Amino acid sequence: MVKKLQHDELEQLKNFRLTEESYLSELSISVKGLLNKTELHPFLRKLQEILKSPTLKVTASMLVKRYGFFAVLSLYSMTILNKGLNVKMDNISLENNEEKELSVWLPNFRLEDLEVSEAESDRTVWRDEYLKMLFSEHIFKIVFTLSKETKISKLVLWENIAIYIFWLYDMLLEDESFSDRRDQIKEDYLYVVEKAPGDLFGPYNKNPLSRYYTPKTFFPEHDKEIRVRKTCCFYYQTTDAKDDHCLTCPITCKRK
Repeated sequence: MVKKLQHDELEQLKNFRLTEESYLSELSISVKGLLNKTELHPFLRKLQEILKSPTLKVTASMLVKRYGFFAVLSLYSMTILNKGLNVKMDNISLENNEEKELSVWLPNFRLEDLEVSEAESDRTVWRDEYLKMLFSEHIFKIVFTLSKETKISKLVLWENIAIYIFWLYDMLLEDESFSDRRDQIKEDYLYVVEKAPGDLFGPYNKNPLSRYYTPKTFFPEHDKEIRVRKTCCFYYQTTDAKDDHCLTCPITCKRK
């Protein structure tokens, strides 16, 4: 029996930038196009112009920071809805609504096929299959291609994705409306960012997210605990940033 997202589930996922709309825009692209030089480079150059970034390397970092929300969308579906989206690359496109401010560029994700998978018996087996499809067969390919084409370190790109995964699960653990699912949230969180084997993420012996999962440090000037990044994402080099660094930036945090 084919299973699809229910209306209320679809609405929940729209909070994480899932869309059913398709836009004819220079900044809309099929995800498979990101692996194709003839499509990728014109897309990156247009994005560089919009974001006012100095190099394609910085542009690639900003792209993956936005793309980190696809991991958020997919993992929310896995953990909260107990449903696996069709995360195959040929099923997904980045959609840019040009009515919104272009300099911000927060693309939505459109899934052509809204069929979902569910755990039939052993959830841990189903979870591994889903994570492998999401990371090894999808996100790793984007990280690898952008690193190769723009010479940006894969370490930066993986951390760009990791920070949003941490944000998602930290948020879910603090949300009282999910208190009845806290044990599953904690289990999925630790598994995804620490315990899952490396080969679920690509040709790795060790989970590439685990190096970034470090304790938070309290910063009195911000009156909050912050998990300081290990790498800089180069956001401060974009004109929009006006030389500002991210709150979690290792450059500014280490100075303090």
